[in-house]
Amino acid sequence: MEQKEKLILMRDTCNGKTHLATVLGMGAYLLGKSVLFTNIPNLVIELKESTSAN
Repeated sequence: MEQKEKLILMRDTCNGKTHLATVLGMGAYLLGKSVLFTNIPNLVIELKESTSAN
């Protein structure tokens, strides 16, 4: 967390990715870190929109 690296969880369905991401995000939040929780489709849309805007 101190190095501010990105984390992408990829696995088959029903393997606890969302649960793990939620726990890690809440832990980071409780330590005063900012957290972004999103999924790949929304991330791609946001990237396309930001590219178009700039």
